Amino acid sequence: MRRNRGQVLIEVIVALSVVVIAFSGALSLLGTSVGLTRTISNQYIGTYLAAEGIEIVKNMIDENYFKGAAFNANLANDTYHFDWRSTSGSGSAGDIFLNYNAGSMKYQYGGGGTPTAFKRDIIIRNSPGSPVSIEVESRVMWTGKGGDFEIVLGDRFTEWWGE
Repeated sequence: MRRNRGQVLIEVIVALSVVVIAFSGALSLLGTSVGLTRTISNQYIGTYLAAEGIEIVKNMIDENYFKGAAFNANLANDTYHFDWRSTSGSGSAGDIFLNYNAGSMKYQYGGGGTPTAFKRDIIIRNSPGSPVSIEVESRVMWTGKGGDFEIVLGDRFTEWWGE
């Protein structure tokens, strides 16, 4: 009988060890998945911010058409920091971070909101000739868990309404 008590104690210790190891593995997996979820979320946000940069320039080109202005009016060869409110702009240099405005649920420069880790450069290159075309590169950068990240999207717009 006394031999069995020692054996039961050892079996309980082994069983508890197995349970603790199993829970440790599950908690480790949970922590890793939470970290990866944040990384993937930031990649989605970065992709959408880069696409928005191209759409902003497209909207400016459309606005030029409705105003009867030149195709590439206010869009010289330069690096810009446009946000959803921009209708024109001048080139700007330096690291400018986007803010997230929870009220409008939009990313913007200035105007309140919570600072983010995202920076966006919109690089415009005009191609002379007939028809005129504009190359747009929207570059979004941020630093997150795992290092520095960057998403680059590009497009080309050609003057479709003639000179």
